[in-house]
Amino acid sequence: MSVKSGQSVTVDFTTADPTTGAAADADALPTATLVVNGTDNAATVTVTNKATGVYKAAVTLPALSAGDVVSIRVAATVATVAGVGVVWTDVAEAPVALAADQPFYAPTTWRDLEGLATAGALAAVDTVVDGIAADYAKTGEAAAAITSIPASVDIRLSETHGGGSWESNQPTTGALVTPLSVGDDGLPLGRIMPYGTISVYLGAELHYRFDKIADAGGDFVLTLPYGATWTLVAENPPTYRSTTVVITIPPSP
Repeated sequence: MSVKSGQSVTVDFTTADPTTGAAADADALPTATLVVNGTDNAATVTVTNKATGVYKAAVTLPALSAGDVVSIRVAATVATVAGVGVVWTDVAEAPVALAADQPFYAPTTWRDLEGLATAGALAAVDTVVDGIAADYAKTGEAAAAITSIPASVDIRLSETHGGGSWESNQPTTGALVTPLSVGDDGLPLGRIMPYGTISVYLGAELHYRFDKIADAGGDFVLTLPYGATWTLVAENPPTYRSTTVVITIPPSP
């Protein structure tokens, strides 16, 4: 066990008749002293009689450094015989650095995001994304595409800061996907509400998200590249049914 600054410590100790060895109260309330590294400390140690021959000593530890040896020494007199002894000893632990004590690195550009782990990037996206356009303008890269940010970060960008598609633009050539597009399970994708979205996965990776693409009747048309198996998830607003369909796009005709 180890202790730390400001910790409350309570220990029991006993007294006995020096002749019979039976439990017996001291002639007067015993006194206790906190000792730090062999030196008596001014911290108050409170002694309380719990039962015949049973006492407790309680103290709040002062500021300690890692490795400090602390102990409680008790002095008591029973049947006119005085005695003294150490009833508790421990060693102070090194302080634990809390998260609030750690320096915070706040990314300021999209380049900083690339160097972060995905989890860190996700946490930083909300504060960074609004500065991306300005960063491009300063570096003369206004026409560049953001292609190296992980897809999971792209998802957060679109969900938080607007609709459309990401990772690359919707293909100009490919197969048209409509509400009646049929998946491997034989079911159509179905219409979506005007405020719904369609998320498009290749394997487990989300590549596109099309937001609010349906007209008032729920119709939509989007294009996907030829020669791949895509999973489309039509997500309707709350209270409306959502649909998941696997669609295999044939090779280019």
